[in-house]
Order: sequence, then C-alpha cells, then structure tokens
Amino acid sequence: MFRSAGGQVTRASLFLVLSVVCSSGLKAEPNNGLLELQRKAIGVLQTAMKEGKVFDKVHAAEALIWSGRPECVREQFLEQERIAGSEPGYRIGIWRVLYQTNAGTPASQEKYLQKIVAVLFDPKASDQDAAAETLGKLKYAGRSKLVLHLADRGKDSLLVSARWILANSGNAEDESRLAELLRSNDPDRRFGAAYAFRHFKTIRPPTLEALQDLAAKEPADGKVRCFVLGTLYTHLPAIQREPVKQGLLQYVAAGDTDRRYQACMALANWPTEDLIPAVEKLLGSEPLDERVGSAYVLLKIVKRAIRWPVPLTSGVGKT
Repeated sequence: MFRSAGGQVTRASLFLVLSVVCSSGLKAEPNNGLLELQRKAIGVLQTAMKEGKVFDKVHAAEALIWSGRPECVREQFLEQERIAGSEPGYRIGIWRVLYQTNAGTPASQEKYLQKIVAVLFDPKASDQDAAAETLGKLKYAGRSKLVLHLADRGKDSLLVSARWILANSGNAEDESRLAELLRSNDPDRRFGAAYAFRHFKTIRPPTLEALQDLAAKEPADGKVRCFVLGTLYTHLPAIQREPVKQGLLQYVAAGDTDRRYQACMALANWPTEDLIPAVEKLLGSEPLDERVGSAYVLLKIVKRAIRWPVPLTSGVGKT
C-alpha cells in the first residue's frame, strides 16, 4: 500500500510511516535522566571550549563535533585563529578543528590541511611533531620524500607519525610497518603505534594479535597499557570487549588525568549505558580534560540510547 505503480516507496508514504511511528508511541520516549546528562555534558564542553586552555579548547570542540553537537564550534575557532593562529602548537589544533568544521567544503578543508602540511615540511618549526600527528589523525596519506624519509629515519614521534600517515593508505605493507613498532623496545614507539591504531576504522588480524600480545605484557601502571586497551576496545568484536572495558574503567576510576581522558575517549567508541555511573563522576573533576572526556562519553551514550533526535531545550547549546 506504500508503493507507487512501479513498486517504489514514495516520499509521501515514507513520511506517513514515520509520522505514524512518531505519534503512536512506537518510539522509545526519551529518558529524562538521559536528557539531563545530555544537557550537563553539552554545558561542560561548551564551557571548556570557551574558557579552557589551548588544547582543552581543541578537545572540547572535537567532542562536540564528533557527538553531533557542533553548534558555534566553527565561529569560536575562527576567532581563535584570528587571536592565536600563529602560535606554535596551538595553531595546529586550531586548524585541525577548522578542517573538521568544513566537512562538505573540500576547498576550505584543503586550505587548512595544507597549512598543517607546510608545518610538517618546515624543519625549523617547533610544532613539526604536532603537525605530523594531526595529519595522521586527519587521514592524510601523502607519500612525499619527506614522509618516506621520516618513516625510515625520523626521530622519536616523527617516525611513528610518518608511518601512521603512510598506513592511512590502507595498504597492508604500510599497516605492517606501523605495527612493527608495537614490538619495539622503546615504550614511546609502542605507545605511539597503539594510539595511532585507535584512530583507524579497521585493522588487520595480525595487527590485532600484536596489540593483544602487547596488552598481556605491559604493566598496568605503565604509560602504554591504557592506550593499548583503548585500541583493543575499539577494534575487538563485541564478544571479546568486556574484559577490556573493565580494564579501561579501572583507569577511569583511578588513573591520572591523561589516562582518564584517553580511557574515556576509547570507551566512547562503543558507548553503553552501563558506563554512566563510573563516567558521570568525572563531570565534577577538577582537571578540565577529565570533564571533557566524561562529557564526550555521556553524549555518545545519549545519542545511541535515544533513537529519535530530540531538540535541545531552550538555552542549551547556545552561546
């Protein structure tokens, strides 16, 4: 009854179906508790974006973008670009956010991407490392002579980030070269590679096995293990995630600020309502990054739990 003579579903009939579902009680009514969490979380992120220091602003802005609440982010960061767009380090974060707020406008995105690439190619730039890591995060996959050189002989994090950039190609060989670092004797290289793989949409079985091996060896109080668990939680099938989730929740409960923040960012990749009691406690933390991480997880949980979009109440989400 909802098809045209040619057997296709018409726009009018689809609208009728959606209207009936939305008015008949077939959709789950939004839980008031979840909506209150949403309100608090958005408030935390918007405050951090306005009042936080440097990368607190960047982290809050990205959390708003990724959770589908990007209201006013672009305007805020165009102003940040005007004020601090030449400040080494922070400028990379500003351009990173503006790149993401220009989704759908390739020319504008390319402008900000090339600003970051220019810093990578400037050996005198004090934020060359930050540029390389950001290009990895933005899925840049350039194979310039410089990137290839850094992937072979780069110092410290530049080598990791160069291999991350190459692995963005999706080629198995490039992924394998980044995964080699998971077995490095250098904990910074292990940490960097584990962190990089959390940002990939998919990874191959040998990489996942290397991460599982690394998780079994890294001490719980070391720098690397939290990042390894975060990447495993992102990529493991659902049936294997629970023990890893519990490991991340231990960092949420008792880790330092960096590990609490990173644990939250990983948990947000598979947001489930059972995370709320532990994560919500961080909304009142003193360190701003802990509040930002908590708010991001909570927004992702609400977004997943409420099937139908719910408009923000008056005043929420406005600056």
